[in-house]
Amino acid sequence: MQPIIATYRDGVFAPDGPVEIPEGARVNLVIVPESEDVSSLSDEDREFLHELAEKRKSVFQRLAE
Repeated sequence: MQPIIATYRDGVFAPDGPVEIPEGARVNLVIVPESEDVSSLSDEDREFLHELAEKRKSVFQRLAE
């Protein structure tokens, strides 16, 4: 699953483009402001985030079946 870019306005996250998620689906969000400089992340942190994303991806794929 690709990251979804969204804008937070009036207490709601609104995707900036179309998404392939069923209406009413509950999701987990990890908020990373666009302006945040991620270049300072350690290799360990990058690996952790990559593994987390892969685990979440497999969960969402199973839910979609």
